[in-house]
Amino acid sequence: MSTPPRWDMSNVYPSLESKEFAAAVKDYKSQVASLGRFFDSRLAKAGPKTPVARLAALTGEAIERANRIQTLSGTIVPFIHAFVTTDSHDKVAKRALS
Repeated sequence: MSTPPRWDMSNVYPSLESKEFAAAVKDYKSQVASLGRFFDSRLAKAGPKTPVARLAALTGEAIERANRIQTLSGTIVPFIHAFVTTDSHDKVAKRALS
């Protein structure tokens, strides 16, 4: 009997339990928290009397931050799904997905 093919995801992160994957998840959480603080402390203070140039700068920064988060999420989430969808009994992958 031949061995079934296996996905090799090590070109993304070495494993779900690797320090590289843990660092990416930590970075993601940090960026999300930082964006929340940015909205609360800087963007929430903007209003109808805020100069257009200042609004543009704040909006640009918010978009750049959101894009960085989305890019990182676009690597982390599919990486996890590669394990969950190929082995529904993988407890490490299911924990990471939750």
